[in-house]
Amino acid sequence: MLISLRLSYLIPVIVVCVLSGCTSDLARAPVVNGWHQKSAASEKYKVRAGDSLYSVAWAFGLDYRDLALANNLSEPYNIRSGQLLVMTTKPPSSDGSVSSVESKYDVSAQQTSTIKSIDNTAYTALHWVWPTKGQLVSRFSAGDEGFKGISIAGTLGQPVLAAADGEVVYSGSGVRGYGDLILIKNNDSYLSAYAFNQKRLVVVGQKVSAGQEIAQMGHNNAGKTLLYFEIRKGGLPINPLILLG
Repeated sequence: MLISLRLSYLIPVIVVCVLSGCTSDLARAPVVNGWHQKSAASEKYKVRAGDSLYSVAWAFGLDYRDLALANNLSEPYNIRSGQLLVMTTKPPSSDGSVSSVESKYDVSAQQTSTIKSIDNTAYTALHWVWPTKGQLVSRFSAGDEGFKGISIAGTLGQPVLAAADGEVVYSGSGVRGYGDLILIKNNDSYLSAYAFNQKRLVVVGQKVSAGQEIAQMGHNNAGKTLLYFEIRKGGLPINPLILLG
């Protein structure tokens, strides 16, 4: 009788896990929207040691060019620890006031048009390759609660490759939800991200080529060995499979 009662409690739990995909969720990267970080005020962000303009823009789902313009920054977009960045997608007005904060992270209404409007010139100018070998365990999905990239399972320490030519614009562990992260600026429109590395093999400012080893695969926050990979155009996540083929 006792065994029967225990089974009656276990069966619904098992059914819920199967229906909700408990196992597959462990493979997902718990990526954190920067707007929810305690370090971010409503309209300003205090730069921390190790930040770059690109990493801050990435964490908040902004186009780095908009962020630079709003803060009157020009290339190479140098920022310093303790500096307050205006977190807006619009530049300051002529009277010095700042427009209200606008986050591009919510792409539910923009995703389809973004994918359709991929710059063909920028796309064809880049040769995209798979960033590592392994099983695709999580796919891109649009929407505010969607999955902004893909996860590729593999073995600990296996090579992580640059998916396209570009320049390393961030290499560190300061972006919440991404572990040891590398950001590559592939051209003015495209940035690619390589998260949860065991070891990073490149430094900021380094030029890399498609297929070049840039890191070694590590664990995500759930302890799964994988690479979490994103591509963004103009600050908005796009489906990497469109470019990788």
